Amino acid sequence: MKRLILLLLTVLLLFTAVACGGENTTTDTTDTTDTTDTTSALPPEGTVEEFDGYSGVVNDRYETLMQAGSTLATTLESYEFFGTGNDVTQSVNIKYPTGRSWYLEKEDGTVEKSTYQEIRKLAMIAAKVKTPTKDTAEITVKEVSLDVAMRYESVTAEAGSYLMLDFFTNLPVDFTVTVTKTEGGKASTAIYTEKGIPVTVQENGSCKGLAKLTVPHTAGTDYYLNLNVGKSVVCSMPIHAVESRYPTHICQLWLEGCWERVKDPDYLDMIIYEFYSCYPQILRRFAVLGNEPTAITVYIEDTDGVAWASGNRIGIGLGWVNEKPTHKLNEIGFLSHELGHSAQQFAGKLNYGEDTRYDLNGDGKIDYKGEQVDGDEEWEAWFTEQMASYAGLRYYHWGTTAEAIDLEKLTPEHNYYFNWSGYGNCGVFFAYVDWYYPTVDKNGDGKITDGERGVIDALYWLIKNSNKLLYDNPYDPDIPFNQTVKSATGGKYANLPEIYEDFVKDMKSGAWVFTGFADYKDNFLSENIPGVKNPDYPVYKKVLPGDTTNEAKLQSGVKADSVVLPSGENILKGATVVSYSGKHNDEEGVETLFDGDLETYWRATSSERNADYFLKQIAHGFVIDLGEVKTFDTYAMVNAGINKTDSFNTASWEILVSEDGKTWKSVDYQEDKGADAVTVGIGTQKARYIEVRIFDTDANHSGTVRIHEMVFVKSGS
Repeated sequence: MKRLILLLLTVLLLFTAVACGGENTTTDTTDTTDTTDTTSALPPEGTVEEFDGYSGVVNDRYETLMQAGSTLATTLESYEFFGTGNDVTQSVNIKYPTGRSWYLEKEDGTVEKSTYQEIRKLAMIAAKVKTPTKDTAEITVKEVSLDVAMRYESVTAEAGSYLMLDFFTNLPVDFTVTVTKTEGGKASTAIYTEKGIPVTVQENGSCKGLAKLTVPHTAGTDYYLNLNVGKSVVCSMPIHAVESRYPTHICQLWLEGCWERVKDPDYLDMIIYEFYSCYPQILRRFAVLGNEPTAITVYIEDTDGVAWASGNRIGIGLGWVNEKPTHKLNEIGFLSHELGHSAQQFAGKLNYGEDTRYDLNGDGKIDYKGEQVDGDEEWEAWFTEQMASYAGLRYYHWGTTAEAIDLEKLTPEHNYYFNWSGYGNCGVFFAYVDWYYPTVDKNGDGKITDGERGVIDALYWLIKNSNKLLYDNPYDPDIPFNQTVKSATGGKYANLPEIYEDFVKDMKSGAWVFTGFADYKDNFLSENIPGVKNPDYPVYKKVLPGDTTNEAKLQSGVKADSVVLPSGENILKGATVVSYSGKHNDEEGVETLFDGDLETYWRATSSERNADYFLKQIAHGFVIDLGEVKTFDTYAMVNAGINKTDSFNTASWEILVSEDGKTWKSVDYQEDKGADAVTVGIGTQKARYIEVRIFDTDANHSGTVRIHEMVFVKSGS
């Protein structure tokens, strides 16, 4: 009898997964005082793997299945049906209802997806095949069971953390991840859902998937990670949520999208850090009504766009992110800008779009004080965008860590000529406004009233409490926007452009210099948040060298084999580098300065200079620890001119010493030297720590330091 072999890959489809992570974040994100360490709840068996923010009990079955690979596909259940065509069709209907995925095995052994209708048709044909001994037909259906295993039996993770966990499957089907409070999702609404989980086929034919999830933000609670195929839960693993290092009681970050496709391995961690570092302060300052969203979903999408915000969701373009392989904290400030929008919620309150233009002098052109405005030549929504940027400038770039500072935004071209456009840079101008017209609690009762609000907070209060659409044209004296400015400045200014004129004058003359927000009177608005550390405000202030300048012996036109160094043992030998401004690569670090080899050298460019040196406006430098207090009286610096052009030679620098690493003394400052080698006697000094500050790297002021060797000796020793 002719036999038709059908290969059926079965997938149960029972219930549609519900609840998108961003839409259901309020279900289980309430604060709890229960911070019980649930680590003890982990099963005692199995190896525990520790990672940053979570630990997992290894699932031995996962490894076994991965090694077995596609051989699982040979574990089949066979069903044979005999009878007439109708009988066979009925049997197929009963045994395999329509909610299955069907595949036909081809002659070459490969499988091809088919339809239920085609299977029924083939079953009818098979039933009509006659045999010499039996007026019946035979059809054999083979079923391959779906097998899934998580890499871990259970996971303990910080509440609010984002996890990407491997799982094994023997079939390349579509998975959805849900997180619920009950095992298998029974009678429980999904707290978090991620669809389209990527699955890749391995060389051995098995499939490996990546279960992506945000752990719910309630510590001390057990949840379950469920792998769903269609409506059915095919695998479930317990997650023990413990207390987070981040202030999830103030705000919650939910993550969605293709984060696994971001090239920079540190990018996601930086996004999480930025969110929890600045959004509590942004909310405290700008969430005027109290109903602004505290739970924000940040998702990454496979597009070339930059970033966008809508309601409680912020999107990021994968293509734009992957334009750079690595990122720094000062390069991801866009998120703090979008978080400013999340706190604003100006929709329907402040004019936004291209529906209003202002011909200020009636000449038929959109001008600014007689000068053509660059860009879009529109005024509307400039306040919305600029205030979002100011929220980021103040509470992320200058309110978290020095590494987040973007000093380019302090240059005059970024601050004097923003043209009242939505994407100019009013940040430092708004800092000026907050400095001279801050919100102050005059009554000392902790409640801010109308007469106590500064310009910016008064404008925020006006917009957020408005029941009609407002306009932000800086020059219309009759609109509430400018009337509020006049009232908050005691009648001194009729609008923000008038304040701006004084801002430019004061910046250019030096009457007002932006140095950060450490001394702002309105800092109380965003401080003392329960469970949140107050910001360590970076200070931007140029460090001036000491006035001690000793006689320097210069060597020019020398090479490595002709440099004359001071006699004596170099006390830097064996020293430890405590800190440094930067290095170009691992082979050109500060350690090369005291390795005794004049062919090696320390090199660092201006773009590699870290934030501490940026803030002090020092080109480069380093601090070394001698291990103990030592005595010396002479030092020498050998510059790049011994192997290259003398234009690479260090121009100006300072030497400082300390016995305890806290109290420092300047012992020498050399300016405009630029020699191949320099030897300086500095008198007898005692120090355990030595700091070298480079103020000018070379004659061309390139910002790149190149020094081959430094020697500190006690002369005559």
